[in-house]
Amino acid sequence: MPSATFGNVLAELRKMPVLSPETISVLQKLYDMANNHFRHGMTTPFVLQKAEVDFVLVSCLAGILLFVRL
Repeated sequence: MPSATFGNVLAELRKMPVLSPETISVLQKLYDMANNHFRHGMTTPFVLQKAEVDFVLVSCLAGILLFVRL
């Protein structure tokens, strides 16, 4: 899905029995956090703490590994 958003990918994953609902839920929450705090077009100041930024970075790296191994 080269032109899909991450939201589109999550919607497709929900249709397939590839990942557990809990894993998809974690990925959805991470996507929601990104949309609410730092995605392009944001007009509000960045307010996440350093530890939260580390959490998001490591979680995204784990998500990348998850998709590579599927």
